[in-house]
Amino acid sequence: MKKVLITVLTVAMAFLMSVSAFAAFSDMPEGFDGEVLQKAVDNGLIAGFEDGTVQPATKITRAQMATIMSRAMRAQEKADITAFTDVKEGEWYYDAMAQAVSMGAFKGDDQSRLNPNNTITRQEAFIVLSRIFDLPEQNSSVLDKYADASSVASWAKKEVSAVVGGGYADSDASLRPLDAMTRLEFAKVMDKLVTLYIDKEGEYTSLPEGNVLVRAEGVNFKGITSSKAIFIGDGVKGNIEFTDCVMERIIIRGGRGVLNSGTYTNVRAIGNGTQMELKQTPSKLVKIYEDGTTGKFFAQSGKGVIILPQIEVEIQ
Repeated sequence: MKKVLITVLTVAMAFLMSVSAFAAFSDMPEGFDGEVLQKAVDNGLIAGFEDGTVQPATKITRAQMATIMSRAMRAQEKADITAFTDVKEGEWYYDAMAQAVSMGAFKGDDQSRLNPNNTITRQEAFIVLSRIFDLPEQNSSVLDKYADASSVASWAKKEVSAVVGGGYADSDASLRPLDAMTRLEFAKVMDKLVTLYIDKEGEYTSLPEGNVLVRAEGVNFKGITSSKAIFIGDGVKGNIEFTDCVMERIIIRGGRGVLNSGTYTNVRAIGNGTQMELKQTPSKLVKIYEDGTTGKFFAQSGKGVIILPQIEVEIQ
């Protein structure tokens, strides 16, 4: 028990330090804006520039968005993108674009272009985030509170609604779907979307309120109750174990999740080569909710696999 407590305390202290220890960027804003930008830097989402600036108002290009998301998820697999006419091997963004396509973040337009040098609009950025984090579908009526909701393109409404309905939009005032996403705006969305990044192996017996992104193997969640989502990043190759937990959503983009025991409402294996295995322990039976509304287990065709034990499973 002593060893576990030390591990958890160390992780918590590291998380707090990453929030408060501001880097020496000459243009880092003060207050909340500075805090969320610093979190994005500390968690490897964005980096500063050689001139010592972080450039909060700079607009993000599609190539930069691909780089950010592949870095955030520790992605390694690359798709064959030779069919796209506007990305050439040797460009600085080529690998990141290949990773983004493999992740399902980018799909290209109807003219076989990825448009890497175009700035990414806010609605396009919301689409990428909705795809990567597999956000639950929301009724488009969640957009009605915004005066500019009619500006959201019909092809983007589903994903924009998922971001807004999930509470991850960076503003309650306007959507501005056609405006380019800035670095600060992106940091604000990510601050709402991910509360904790786990980059160290170990046993975790408590978590902060909010979504968690796991980027290390050898992580074991034990005895945790959470109504938020656990995301397992693309770069994870080993096991992530869950023991005696009660959890709403587990999204497996990489590695292999193992449910030793507990109650799990919605588990989705959607990354390349991912697996989720359910096991039975003598102390507690794994419960699968399959009434069509409370939850489900899902494996994306050609990517994920759900492994069920050959035992009696309680169907709620």
